[in-house]
Amino acid sequence: FSRIGYNYKSRYLLQASYRRDGSSRFGPSNKWGNFFSGSAAWRFSDENFMKWAKPALQDAKLRYSFGQLGNDKIGDYESYAKVAFGGNYNGVGGASMTPTLGNYLIKWEMTTQNNVGLDLTFLNGRLSFTADYYVKTTTDLLYPRELPKETGYTKLQVNVGSIRTRGMEFVVSARPIVRPNFSWEINGNISFVRGRVVKLADGIPFFPGNKWYLEEGGRIGNFYG
Repeated sequence: FSRIGYNYKSRYLLQASYRRDGSSRFGPSNKWGNFFSGSAAWRFSDENFMKWAKPALQDAKLRYSFGQLGNDKIGDYESYAKVAFGGNYNGVGGASMTPTLGNYLIKWEMTTQNNVGLDLTFLNGRLSFTADYYVKTTTDLLYPRELPKETGYTKLQVNVGSIRTRGMEFVVSARPIVRPNFSWEINGNISFVRGRVVKLADGIPFFPGNKWYLEEGGRIGNFYG
């Protein structure tokens, strides 16, 4: 893990980080994942051309961030075909294959998010406004895909595809009353989210949970009854 940052007069802010994670849940060739993130912010309220707004606008900042996150939340050693020991037949101990077929090709699921935001503070902190727009893409989604029962197995852990979510969020906070013994704060927010399936393995639609319907180009949350 490494991290570096730069701050110039609290007006120009830069930050970047890098991490490398390993997980024994994946095969030897896909054990390691590299993840980057970075951010930049500009406090334009401190610029000379914004002096005219100072009586009302105390702080104004424009920011951008980029980040990657890995996910390995599957069963242990699912890249291998596993054997379960136990039970007996006529007093002789036995062993059998587990119902999950191993897949040495599975790898880290990665989520990458880009975010643009605006922060405004008015009236000595009595009123603030925040706006964010983001695009979040998850690739190599980990999913236990069902197998035909004739194989003798029930599922196979795979990287099933990619999804993308876009959204906007707005937050307003106000403190209409501030007294030594009493204060009143009001907060309100609203968000808009849209998600779509970008890619599926082999382009084949399927029904996760026997209810939702996933297809390339389709919206997340579609279901057929």
